Amino acid sequence: MTWRSRTGRPGPWGASYAGELGNGTSSGYTSVPGQVTGLSSGVTAIAAGCWHSLAIQNGAAWAWGDNVYGELGNGTSGNSSALPVQAIGLSSGVTAVAGGDYFSLALMNGNVYAWGYNNVGQLGDGTTTIFRSTPELIDPTDLHNIIAVAGGSESGYALCSDGSIWDWGDNTYGELGLGNTTEYLTPQHLRPPTGYAFTALDASCDGYCALAILTPVPEPDSLSLLALGLLPLLARPRRSRSRGVRAA
Repeated sequence: MTWRSRTGRPGPWGASYAGELGNGTSSGYTSVPGQVTGLSSGVTAIAAGCWHSLAIQNGAAWAWGDNVYGELGNGTSGNSSALPVQAIGLSSGVTAVAGGDYFSLALMNGNVYAWGYNNVGQLGDGTTTIFRSTPELIDPTDLHNIIAVAGGSESGYALCSDGSIWDWGDNTYGELGLGNTTEYLTPQHLRPPTGYAFTALDASCDGYCALAILTPVPEPDSLSLLALGLLPLLARPRRSRSRGVRAA
């Protein structure tokens, strides 16, 4: 578990079997909050994966903890790190991070990046390449204007500014919400019911469920409708009147 102080400094507590507390140790536990080494200020967001943790500091993505499948995003694998490392290619403009079961997601400039474990397509790149140790851009054609991301156990989720959700990966228990149990290697579009919009989402990083807030979309009032009806009239060019010359 982690917390974020008012000074922008993450402070984790709990188990540290794979260095997920980021305090230089890879064993044991702590029952009181401590400081993550090297991230003393400028932290604006945090996320907890299954055995690793993530943070955004001054627009850059950092990660620490287990790295067997490259979920730290620093180009290495096989060894866990008890100290934060910066994800390659995500040095500025990152606004959100999320952790799943041995994989990670980040949001930068409205686009989604993924790295780590990929046995059932949780990286959304159309493959089941077992892992990727550096962040990879996912489907920029459809996944743009994204405002939030979430990592499930083996599935990924992205909330779009239009109120819809894109999700991908494992779907054994219907956790993608698509009305089936089909596994998808690329993002699929989950649209809200008519008159509603998804406004927030989250998923269990070590389970098979997802949550979203569904909010009614306000209907336009009569004045707005009237204004919309007048727009074509206002945009129509006006005719100039020509006066004839009177005979003397």
